[in-house]
Amino acid sequence: MEFGRLQLTYAMGLIVTICALGCAESSGYTDYADLPHAAVDTTAVDPDASQIATGVDGTVEPASIDSTTEKPSADQSSPPEATLADVTPVPAVYGKTEQGGVKPDAPREIKLLIKDKKFPTIKDSDAVRVSYDDLDLEKILNIIRPPTNIADHFPDWLKQLDGKKIRMRGFMWPPFKAEGLTSFVFTRDTGECCFGPDPYIFLRAKVKLADGEKTDFIQLTPFDVEGTFRIAPLADDDNKLWQLYLIDDAKVLVQ
Repeated sequence: MEFGRLQLTYAMGLIVTICALGCAESSGYTDYADLPHAAVDTTAVDPDASQIATGVDGTVEPASIDSTTEKPSADQSSPPEATLADVTPVPAVYGKTEQGGVKPDAPREIKLLIKDKKFPTIKDSDAVRVSYDDLDLEKILNIIRPPTNIADHFPDWLKQLDGKKIRMRGFMWPPFKAEGLTSFVFTRDTGECCFGPDPYIFLRAKVKLADGEKTDFIQLTPFDVEGTFRIAPLADDDNKLWQLYLIDDAKVLVQ
């Protein structure tokens, strides 16, 4: 009887001890959900975060360094990147250009290069076929900036073209309106020589349509003009030619 009471006492003491130990361990436990958490940006995860550790002074430093990687010494540090303040500006140099390419400023000597030329007639027409190459003063007189009296230097074959009916192919310079045109500027091509600033005066012609004739703007498409050719130089107040050739009493031939 006494032995059974001792066993019961011992068992009760063991249970009390176990409970006490359990309470001691659980007294410091806090649920994870109750802990304060810093917001984590899941879109900017450092792929090498596993290699980062916190130093004793609270700073973040690499936890370990691969022994095969050499640290750069002080004299091997990367140079600072250049800024605009470190760049010495260099002035741009532009060539003095003429239509068709870069040409010198020196005035050219007027000299006759083509002494004679014949123009083919057109079948079933009293007009002759003329091209802008036939009127190119650089090829005829070695000149690209003709003076106002340039017609005095024209060869006889070019002077005799004045008053004749011609047919010539070219492009329409963009006019100020698109419909019902009675006149327009006719150019050799749509390139820089004609549509750029200060074009060669001999690579374009003024076209005046015949009475009752009208046309709409013809964009970037070559076509023929037939009419009476005139050598009709006109200059501005600075004695600079703004017109040299005229095709009068004309009509547009679009195929």
